[in-house]
Amino acid sequence: MTKKILSVILAALMLLTVSVSAFAADETSEADAIVDGQQTMNPSSEDFIKAFDAVNADTIIVLPNNSNIVMAAKQAGELYKANMKNRNSVYLDRIIYSADVCVFRDDITYERVEPKFVDVITCPAPSAYIKSDSMALRIYTKRIKNIINSAILNDVECLVLGAWGCGAFCQDPRLVSAAFVSVLNEYSGAFKKIVFAFRHTPGMESSSDYTPQVFLNEFNANYKWGVNDGLR
Repeated sequence: MTKKILSVILAALMLLTVSVSAFAADETSEADAIVDGQQTMNPSSEDFIKAFDAVNADTIIVLPNNSNIVMAAKQAGELYKANMKNRNSVYLDRIIYSADVCVFRDDITYERVEPKFVDVITCPAPSAYIKSDSMALRIYTKRIKNIINSAILNDVECLVLGAWGCGAFCQDPRLVSAAFVSVLNEYSGAFKKIVFAFRHTPGMESSSDYTPQVFLNEFNANYKWGVNDGLR
C-alpha cells in the first residue's frame, strides 16, 4: 500500500504556532505536497482535493500546522475517499460548502487587494468520457440544483458560476450551458445577481466554439429572466 505525506502550511502569521519551514517540501523534507494558504488565507477543501489528486496514494497523511484548517481537511478527505471508491467518469453528487474563504489577490495580476470573504462550493463535474449526452445532462442538472439549493440555504445573494467542466474535463459548453439555463429558469428571484465568470482567451472571440459566446447564445435564446450585461 502506497503511503504519502501531504504537508499543509497555513501562513496566517498571527496564528502560527509552528515554524513554516518545519514543513516545507524541499530537498530535506519527506513531504510529497504542500497546500500553502499564503498570508491570512486558509486553504479551502478544493485546495486539499487538488493536492490529494496530485499525491495519488492509497493513504495520505495530512500534517496541519494550525487547527484552523482541520475542518476543511476533514471535509476534503471524506469527499476524496468516497470518490476513490467510485473510480469512474461520473464521480459523486456530494458537495462541500466552505464558508468565509478569504480572497486577497487579483486573479490576473496576483497583486494584493483589499481582502474579501466569499463562500466556496466544491462539486465534481462529470467527465466527457461519459459517452451519453443525455446521461451527462441528467448529472449536471442534479448537481447544479444541489449547488443552487446549498447557496440558498446559506443565504447567498450573489452567485458566481462558470464553464463548469468545460476545461480539463472537456465537456461540451453547449450541453453545460443548456443544463444551467434549464435549472436557473426554475429559480427566479432566488438571488440578487447571478454572474458567469470566464477567462478571456485572446483570438478566440470570433469562433463559434468560444465558450463564453456559447453560454451567452444559450442564455439569450432560452433564459426566461433576461441577460443584463451580455459578454464582457
